[in-house]
Amino acid sequence: MTPQIYSDQFKKYASFCPDYPGTHLRKIASGVYSSKTNRTETLMKNIPHDMMRGISIHCYVVPGDNWNYKGSATHFDEQEYFTSLKKTLLMDTLICEHSAVMDKYDPVTKVALCVDEWGIWTDVEPGTNKNFLCQQHSLRDGLLAASFLNIFNNNSDRVPHLKCQDNFVSDVIRNPSIKEGL
Repeated sequence: MTPQIYSDQFKKYASFCPDYPGTHLRKIASGVYSSKTNRTETLMKNIPHDMMRGISIHCYVVPGDNWNYKGSATHFDEQEYFTSLKKTLLMDTLICEHSAVMDKYDPVTKVALCVDEWGIWTDVEPGTNKNFLCQQHSLRDGLLAASFLNIFNNNSDRVPHLKCQDNFVSDVIRNPSIKEGL
């Protein structure tokens, strides 16, 4: 769907989804996973800023070469370790590039850049159901998460607090006594 068609559809949706007494519906436009800013530009230009609370963006770090081989969560060499850390820093570039476009149309930052998906994405653990995304996490993943959080904090003028970041792949706490995929 082109950004123009999407922005037209979003305006229809936003018009028919009113706030209810005592609540405020926060409408977030679907953004991108790339440094291409044409979608952000079109949304900011075509959607009235009082109709949307934010535009989403997401960034996953894939330590391996591609989605078919994302890399092991626990068996990686030094090169893959540093590649993962380097890829994490791309989040700052994405935020800065999309924020620059948003600033042209919204210098008072009424519209947020909502990081709705982020984290490291590795191959599922051997012997687990691949449909349940069972990933073991390591210290590397914790360092990546801390780096992401630092980037969000450094860009807090456009990226709101963590309520807007809701699809973080890494477990905060993992309880091995709970069976995966129930």
